[in-house]
Amino acid sequence: MDLLKKFAFRVFLAIFIYLLIDNYLAAMIPGFSKLWNFVFHVPLLLLVKTSTFVLTAMGYEVIANYNRIAIAGTDGVFINNAAIGVGLAYCFTVLILFYPGGDKKKKIWFIPLGIFVIFIASVTRLVILLINDKSEGILLKQTDHDNFNIAVYMLIFLLWLLWTRVVNKIKLLE
Repeated sequence: MDLLKKFAFRVFLAIFIYLLIDNYLAAMIPGFSKLWNFVFHVPLLLLVKTSTFVLTAMGYEVIANYNRIAIAGTDGVFINNAAIGVGLAYCFTVLILFYPGGDKKKKIWFIPLGIFVIFIASVTRLVILLINDKSEGILLKQTDHDNFNIAVYMLIFLLWLLWTRVVNKIKLLE
């Protein structure tokens, strides 16, 4: 049971630190804010470029700039920092990194694989929202947002379950 408590404490602490940085330090300290926004810059560019590529390959005319993407003739989607998936990737990384035991070599390949899967889920979400906007003219219904959140949290849980039961095979409650 000590392993479970240690794991839970480490995960809680790491997520608390992320939330502290994201919600307080990034808003209060100007120099740090610029650095923190840079952390989101690269994933944002990758998300916009990949989504643009997929939509263009599907035959849509796409208009994209730094944090906005649209299919021609629609309002499109504004992508804020929370929608990029950095926080989700961080939470996933923390779960795998702090899970007791396991081979470090396995963590080295499993964490990037999980982050890649989360990224593909974000691209899929954006493409579906944009196609939905084009076909139905409905921009970002709250239910679309909530459904994606549920799906991606289930995905992270399944990845963690895969890690604990198949790849790592260490049980905390024995």
